[in-house]
Amino acid sequence: MSRRKRASLLILVESRPQEGTLKVGLYGHNSRAVPISREGCIATLWHLTWNNDRVKCVIYQSAEGMQLRLESTAGVIMSEPFEMQPRAFARTRALRDSLKRRGWREAEKKSV
Repeated sequence: MSRRKRASLLILVESRPQEGTLKVGLYGHNSRAVPISREGCIATLWHLTWNNDRVKCVIYQSAEGMQLRLESTAGVIMSEPFEMQPRAFARTRALRDSLKRRGWREAEKKSV
């Protein structure tokens, strides 16, 4: 066992002098190197509505990287890899503007 690994183990010692016992146990570790899941929705760029239909443009993080999704209440309409670059944001703005020209409107913001 390496020195670094031993340093991260949590060692508990329980002493019971009246019983004449000494119990030592290794119970996990106390290092901060525990992975944190970074998967899921990280940003919603916009919501649009038309009659009772809703569409939203969302960025997700997964193990493969970021992904842009156009979602409706029925499911995912479009999905593609996404990089945080001005060109990618310009494409999402162009899509939103195109939908708005066709009659879609900005959805009302929900109060938190």
